[in-house]
Amino acid sequence: AIMDRTATAMGGRLLKQWLSQPIRDIETLRQRHQCINQLIESGNHQELEELLASLGDLERNTSRIALKSARPVDLATLRDSLRLLPDIVKGMQSLALEKLNPELSAIQPKPEIVDRLAASIIEQPPMLIRDGGVIADAYDNELDELRAVRDNADQLLVDMEIREREQTGISTLKLGYNRVHGYFIE
Repeated sequence: AIMDRTATAMGGRLLKQWLSQPIRDIETLRQRHQCINQLIESGNHQELEELLASLGDLERNTSRIALKSARPVDLATLRDSLRLLPDIVKGMQSLALEKLNPELSAIQPKPEIVDRLAASIIEQPPMLIRDGGVIADAYDNELDELRAVRDNADQLLVDMEIREREQTGISTLKLGYNRVHGYFIE
């Protein structure tokens, strides 16, 4: 707790791992220290720290997705975090750190995944899928139709009653509902 000033949960776990399993290779340690010094001297560390602080826990989110136990909030966090990756990579590449180049080149932003998540999930989804309202409007036509039926059921019944009166010519025709028989035409 004294040493952990990381901006993300992932960084905190990595620091804990580094402290519990220290590296014995002096050259690797020297490269890490050089990277940190360059980052601090460049002045970019504060901007990167802010970006990293708004980054979600990608390790935990991807694990939940792989285990098929992801919640809507996990998918929204993944979407928002993936949006930040290009800025983080750009900020790190501006430092021209040789040690980080292989790691940075391995990070491939996936705009198609971000676009899909942005189109399919509302901006602030509920915590649990059973609460509903997770899928964004205009993502699926059939779902939009079902939502319209749910939201406008009373008006649909009135319209159906009018249509049936016109088709049958019975001016006293009525649509009704009771708990025993459900919907009925009288």
